[in-house]
Amino acid sequence: MSPERWSSYSLRGICREDLTGDSMPFCAKCGTKLMETASFCSKCGTAAHGGTADLGGIITDALRTAGREMEEAFKTAGQEIGKAIGDVSSNLSDRGGPFCPKCGKRNPLGAGFCFSCGGKIPSGA
Repeated sequence: MSPERWSSYSLRGICREDLTGDSMPFCAKCGTKLMETASFCSKCGTAAHGGTADLGGIITDALRTAGREMEEAFKTAGQEIGKAIGDVSSNLSDRGGPFCPKCGKRNPLGAGFCFSCGGKIPSGA
C-alpha cells in the first residue's frame, strides 16, 4: 500500500484506509485490528479512544524539548571541557620550567640552579 493511502492518526491507534477506502483502526500498542465500536483492544487491553490527534504538534514539541535539552547538555559539556583544559594547562605550566644547559633536565619555573646537577640556569631561559 502506498504512503499516500495512509489516513490520519487516531487516539484509538493507527487508522489506515484499505483498498476500498474504509478506515481500519489498529491498536496503538500491539497493532491488532480493532472493531469500530471497540473501547479496548481485545488482545492487550489497551484503551481505544476515538478521535484524532495532531501528531505533528506533538512531534514538534518533542523535538523542541529535545533540542533545548541537547543545547543545555552541550553547554555543560563545554564548561566541563574548558575546566579540564584549564587544569591540564595549569599542571603543564607548573612543569614547564627551563631546561638545564649542562644536563638537559627540565627544572621548575623560577629555578636559578638545576635540581639534578646543580648547574646555573640562565635567567629568562
